[in-house]
Amino acid sequence: MMMRLLSECQHKVVRAVVGILLVLAALVPATQIGLAQTTNSGTALTSLYVNPKRLPSIARAYLNAIGTRLQVPGQERLVLSGTYADSSGSTSAQLVWQAPGSIRLDRANKPSLPLVFNATASTFAAPNMSATDADILESLLDDTAESFLYGYQGGYAHRFLGGLFRADSDSSGDYKGPWYELTEATGHVKAQTAGIVRAKAYYFDSATKLLVKTMYVNGGTRVTTQFSNWTTRTGQSYPGKIIRTENGTTVFSFTSTAAAIAPLANDGTFLGSN
Repeated sequence: MMMRLLSECQHKVVRAVVGILLVLAALVPATQIGLAQTTNSGTALTSLYVNPKRLPSIARAYLNAIGTRLQVPGQERLVLSGTYADSSGSTSAQLVWQAPGSIRLDRANKPSLPLVFNATASTFAAPNMSATDADILESLLDDTAESFLYGYQGGYAHRFLGGLFRADSDSSGDYKGPWYELTEATGHVKAQTAGIVRAKAYYFDSATKLLVKTMYVNGGTRVTTQFSNWTTRTGQSYPGKIIRTENGTTVFSFTSTAAAIAPLANDGTFLGSN
């Protein structure tokens, strides 16, 4: 009976969170939210590494779950090679992420159109990129565990909503899992050029402490970015598959087949097409 009551209460909280996201997405302009000092692009200034001492204990567990690559020098770059797929088909692709939040996606079928964000300069390689490409970049950059964790020192507002949320809508007592811990975070979206602020719900697996999905509302569209097939390499964990859905329909997926962890490099990767 207690588990059933707990589950019903949790689902009420989730519905309330969705309502909050809808209101914020529709009504709250960026200028009305008191976030930390920002650059001209609306991106909060961020240190190169995440300091565990500046995180609440629950977020510290998420930081440790992915390894030490956000905390100490020598493992700042993550390179994932694999397949990108959308409604037009699939192609080979490479995703490069580097602390504190630079990113580059190269797709073989669009060799002259990499999606790039340079966190150091807070600039895009393609400032006139389409809305679709900006949304892709948002899922790969802003919806990730890395962005969530850097947000604690980058001016985001966080609110922990609790643990042991169920993955289904049933309230029966024979549920076997998985269970989620849910945190709402509000801040500037780095991948969008208009200084947009969003409230997002981040779902972490209660057992592994790894990010499972990020949910929010973009206009009237319900967006979910899913992270699965988590893999550990040299003590560092990364998602093997990333999927973005809008109102339940898949927009794109990225599946990695190879990964490499490398030190910080200033090699022009995040300056554009090269």
